[in-house]
Amino acid sequence: MTHLGKCSLLVLSLLLPSCSAQEGRREGSASPVLAPVVASSGPQAASSEPPSVVQILTTDPALLLGEYELSKKVPPVVDGDTIRVDGLDKSLRLVGLDTEEVFKDDEGLKRLAQGDWPAYLKKMNEGVDARRPPKYGTPMGEASKAFAQEFFGGITTVRLEYDHPKKKRGYYLRHLVHILVKKDGKWWNYNVEAVRQGHTPYFVKYGKCHRYHDAFVAAEKEARAEKRGIWGTPPAHSCYPDYPARLTWWTERAAALDRMHLRKAANKSIFVLDDDEDYERLKTMDGKRVTVAGSLDGSRLIRKETKDQGAIGILYMAHKMNDDFALVGPFTTMEAHPIRSQDGNLILVTGTISIHRGSPQFAIDGITYEVL
Repeated sequence: MTHLGKCSLLVLSLLLPSCSAQEGRREGSASPVLAPVVASSGPQAASSEPPSVVQILTTDPALLLGEYELSKKVPPVVDGDTIRVDGLDKSLRLVGLDTEEVFKDDEGLKRLAQGDWPAYLKKMNEGVDARRPPKYGTPMGEASKAFAQEFFGGITTVRLEYDHPKKKRGYYLRHLVHILVKKDGKWWNYNVEAVRQGHTPYFVKYGKCHRYHDAFVAAEKEARAEKRGIWGTPPAHSCYPDYPARLTWWTERAAALDRMHLRKAANKSIFVLDDDEDYERLKTMDGKRVTVAGSLDGSRLIRKETKDQGAIGILYMAHKMNDDFALVGPFTTMEAHPIRSQDGNLILVTGTISIHRGSPQFAIDGITYEVL
């Protein structure tokens, strides 16, 4: 067993009750089995390894963000899916994973979780849609942070690669990346290894991974088979108890994203708000009737008072923070419009573009919409 594997077993045994029904089985199955990243100049790497194991370092300058030092100013590991590096304008969002949260600074909630887990779960899920479970601190979140600290222990420099040349930044302008490290002369993809060790499912809520999809699928399959982490028998105080609901939500949204991209491929008049190039092209479509595809924030209806038009209502479809696509109209019309029921859903909206202060928008009158 590698040094990394021994440390992982110790960390998990200290932070978590067993997530497996068989203690002896967990002792052997929890140790990391790293899958090497193979450098290649082509789209596929020649290897006798199964395709799901072979991972490829990019040689495409459009995908390579670069090599950066782990942060020296602040602790580089915030939690299992938040890693800090020096020298970038924004933080990182790691593609393909979504680990549970750490408890952060709320000692009261942490004490409640430790003392009365059912009461803690009830409190964290008050007033939320059970189909879209919230995130909150858990012992598994703490264990995932410890795993990341161990994984990056002794590492000073990491390699950051984008997953897709047209999707480099997320809604909050964070870099959407895979984070790779070199150990013993080989490269390892942390994103995939976090899934392989059972710290997170393969996270597809915002779309399937373009470059490492097979590796993520194989890693989750292995973690499930070995009952690692979240895939073990849930103990009294451990992981989210509602992964079936989370996975249903994520996979349904991923399927809607797939349908959206298929529709766009067949119809060039569809503009995907998540695509920066499409959004910039919308700014040249003043007065033209087009279709935009994206996620609606139906619960956030903004009211603005004007001198000549009275109360105006604004709904937003997500593009980037402080630069979303607006649907506008009389407040009373917006308040009662049926499109608000599609809060959080991916939809196609057809209307006539107008430009307001440099940003494209639709007037609510005359729009049609369709749920993807």
